[in-house]
Parts: sequence; structure tokens; C-alpha cells
Amino acid sequence: MRRYALNIMKYLHLMLLLLSVPSFAGNLCDVVKSKGEGHWPLPENAFTKNAASKAANELKLLVHKLDDSDYYLEAENAFMYIRGYALKTYAHNSIKSKSKFAKSHLTDWCKFIKNEAYIRH
Repeated sequence: MRRYALNIMKYLHLMLLLLSVPSFAGNLCDVVKSKGEGHWPLPENAFTKNAASKAANELKLLVHKLDDSDYYLEAENAFMYIRGYALKTYAHNSIKSKSKFAKSHLTDWCKFIKNEAYIRH
């Protein structure tokens, strides 16, 4: 029952984000607001193991298509998801284990969210 409730909470949280309702639960960094049309920042919860794995698979397929410049931005987006998941994981694990690197990993993660976590198009 608890797992069911947690899954419902995850879906509700995702729905709130999709509806552009501000949500700060679980964020390690400040939420980045869009700078206007064409700037689509991603929330912290977009960087999951599943998203990174999907991005890695997309990169495998894109390698054969990169002769066409139309795929360059797709490759950049895939790298972004992989890098973001790695930085997020480092930050969470460092904080959880009270590592001496926690502050540095958190800083790296928040800089990434602020400056690099957006869809290229």
C-alpha cells in the first residue's frame, strides 16, 4: 500500500510540473524559470537513471546519423541527460554520506541546473 501511495505521489508531482505549477519538494537547487519563448529549462527530477539510460541508447542510434547536422542538437540533449544524472547522483550520494566533497558536488549540480539543463532545439 505504501509503494502504491508513493507511486501516486510521484505521478501527481509530475503532473504538477507539467502544468507549470511551481514545486520545490526535493530540489537541491533553486528552480530555474524560463527566460522566454524557446528557453525550456528542465526540473531536477528530469534527470533520472531511466532518462540517462534512454539518452545513452539514443546516442547509439545517433552515431550513424551525425553526418546530418540536424541531429547535432539531439546528441547534445542526450549528453545533457547523462551528465545531469551523473552530477545529480554525485550530489545526492555525497550529501547522504556526508562526504567532504558534498559542497563541491552540490555546487556543480546547481550550476548545471542553472546553466545547462535546458532542451536544445
